[in-house]
Amino acid sequence: MDPTYGSASYPCVIEDSESDPDPDLNKSGSEPDFYEPESNPDSDNSDTNLDPSDAEDIDLDLPSSLSSLLAHLVIKCINDLADRAKHPLYAHVLSGNMLVRDLLDTTHLTFGPGLLGALQGDTPPTCHFFETLPSDFEKRWAVYVNVLRKDGHKPLVYIGSGTNATAGVSIRLTQYRTNVQLPQHVTKAKADGFKVVHQGLLCWMPIPTAADVPVTRLLMVALEGVFTFHFWSLKCNTKYAYGVAEMCPWPKDGLP
Repeated sequence: MDPTYGSASYPCVIEDSESDPDPDLNKSGSEPDFYEPESNPDSDNSDTNLDPSDAEDIDLDLPSSLSSLLAHLVIKCINDLADRAKHPLYAHVLSGNMLVRDLLDTTHLTFGPGLLGALQGDTPPTCHFFETLPSDFEKRWAVYVNVLRKDGHKPLVYIGSGTNATAGVSIRLTQYRTNVQLPQHVTKAKADGFKVVHQGLLCWMPIPTAADVPVTRLLMVALEGVFTFHFWSLKCNTKYAYGVAEMCPWPKDGLP
């Protein structure tokens, strides 16, 4: 299977206006790009980094450690990402490893099959992994993946999150099929002949109660950022990728 993929939204940025009624949360104003990921993506690290000292040792070899691993990666993403690319609300609300892990557990977050292996693999996952993620979208929030293909071209991947308070992720994914409110570069890819061949979920949860929506939405968008940078499915025009280049565990020149 051709392992090449590319593109997604920047992390800790509300990509989905349908999902989040507060446009001020999208502080960076960045528009995601597709690319064929040979590019090596200005680091302006926050002086309000979270204290990672409350993180326990993480045994990355056990499936039960997936929540611990993701909590660690969420805090790392928030700490490392340059101030201008994130809203300060993330550091204030998602303020520690144990808090994030508790949120992952209490929100009944479910992970796609093979996710731990994909995150920890010696090599990056192929498109086959993304194309086999589950597609049950009803009445849930999720971090999703769109796989786009065109004959004779490398496939593209777009990672996003859907957190509509009433309909969940399904309303967002429907918009990719009806060409409504699409990100600029998804529109361009489709105009160039790419077609969405699969929509799958990296992780999902039941739609939260109204009281839990604000904090849970922040968690979901932070997870979107983690997956974006870990799988390096984005185009970066700056040398240090806003401070998070090291979140990708694989050599950049070895990525598809």
